[in-house]
Amino acid sequence: MNGNEAKKNWNPPVLAGAFVTTAVLTLSWFVPGPWRDAWDAVDEAVFFALNGILADNRSMAVFWALANNRAFDLVPAVLFLMLFWRYMAHGGPEEGVLERVAACGLFVAYVVAATQILDQIVLNIARPSPSLVLEPAHRITEMVPWIRSKDSSLHSFPGDHGTVSIMFSICLIRCFGRRAVWWGVGLVLLSTLPRMVGGAHWLSDVLVGSLVVALAPLAVAFATPLHAALVGRIAALVRRLTPWADPFARRFFSAATPPLVGKGVCMGTADIIPGVSGGTMAYILGIYERLLGSITVFNRDWFRNLARLKIRESLAEIPFLFLAPLGFGILLAVWIFTKMIPLPYFVQHHPEPVYGLFFGLVGGSVVLLLRRHARPRVADGAMIAAGIAIGVVIVSLVPASTPDAAWFIFLSGMLAISAMLLPGISGSFILLILGKYALVLGAIGDLDLRVLVPFALGCGTGLLAFAHGLKWLLSRYNHAMHLVITGLLIGTLRAVWPFQERTYAVVRDKERLVASEPFWPAADAWLGPAGLMMLLGFAIIYALARVSREHRP
Repeated sequence: MNGNEAKKNWNPPVLAGAFVTTAVLTLSWFVPGPWRDAWDAVDEAVFFALNGILADNRSMAVFWALANNRAFDLVPAVLFLMLFWRYMAHGGPEEGVLERVAACGLFVAYVVAATQILDQIVLNIARPSPSLVLEPAHRITEMVPWIRSKDSSLHSFPGDHGTVSIMFSICLIRCFGRRAVWWGVGLVLLSTLPRMVGGAHWLSDVLVGSLVVALAPLAVAFATPLHAALVGRIAALVRRLTPWADPFARRFFSAATPPLVGKGVCMGTADIIPGVSGGTMAYILGIYERLLGSITVFNRDWFRNLARLKIRESLAEIPFLFLAPLGFGILLAVWIFTKMIPLPYFVQHHPEPVYGLFFGLVGGSVVLLLRRHARPRVADGAMIAAGIAIGVVIVSLVPASTPDAAWFIFLSGMLAISAMLLPGISGSFILLILGKYALVLGAIGDLDLRVLVPFALGCGTGLLAFAHGLKWLLSRYNHAMHLVITGLLIGTLRAVWPFQERTYAVVRDKERLVASEPFWPAADAWLGPAGLMMLLGFAIIYALARVSREHRP
């Protein structure tokens, strides 16, 4: 960065304004006196005004309970992601796409650093939320107990949702200029208002606490040459190490990438649920054979080139433009359904609607696949019957108690990833049979490397070995394999039938599924949550199939 560029990145008025605002907010809140009394009065008035809308209003309570559920955090998160994606794809203050990608990476780093410092070092203030200290307080958890929501906190200052949303909103303004101000305000309200209505945060937790944490660090980054210098150095380093990075980045942020990310999310979500296969989703979405072909790039010749340090040749063979967005979608789904939405909890405590959704997805895919064989021959029927038999045998297995040693976790990874690749067989169900479902999902949520490392190594080994075998079978016996896969899906429908008598037992201090027997429900049950979720599953699968045909590579 030359002197003119550095001078251009200095913005003393913004820098001074941020520090003055931070100082004024800090003094007005932390120093006892009339200003702090004013904050307390405003906090109480705003709480009673917002929380009062819940009084004697069941529908409003349900609405705000849903908005206070962790799953709702996905809404502002997805909106932020879409806006930053637009910035990386279409431009902003940074001229090159690599510079924009580096800038977005730094945005995430700023937010992570601020929130970690906030949690571990700085403002660990014991301030009970308004729902715990003021009366009357309408508590959402009491009004709508069947929705997991947050309406209280012993450490409400500063607001965590407010800190993250304000920091990302300031980054959006950095990307898009003044036109992003109202986007940022809307996203901050979307993130923080549900907590204030429920009483989990005071207004000053956001207006003081979150702003104090967000303003000064981002002012130092954006109103000085610091951020621009970091962006330039990161982009230059990437270009020096990988000359192909520029054209790859331009192609990656093309119009074809978001559908692949969406398909990856479908695959990752399916892999979380015992009884549903990520391979099934890939098969339904029309990317199954392309996925196998991409994985089998990693063959003996590829590893030989890598061992001979032919790095450029090895990298050139990898279909990054397919695997990168698909893998991102899978990882995004796994993160969402282990950290933000505890899907294993819903599977255990609300199994009927969850399995109803996936019965609809798998059942709808079976209908679509059978339509491809409108006039089956006798031999075709035999292949489908064989697939059904294999599927029934697999889903009839009973989950076992197994060791937690690294070698067995490695083996579990091999078997699970092989099942995930095969449509109709769930990798999560294989983990459940092996007694490792809760262990692996918990390790993903807690980033427990003692479990994740051997499991990942097992997955990598099984992925390469099994994908080559499947690709060979599909190339030699394509029609027969598709019939067997269709049969597998039909056979495994038993595992995702929502109405089952499930028996759990405590094994090594953990409740585990030990038996499951399907039953036919009463007529009114079809009108309940499970039936509605089945219909939703059918609708989703037909919509996905339609989109898949439009975007099929």
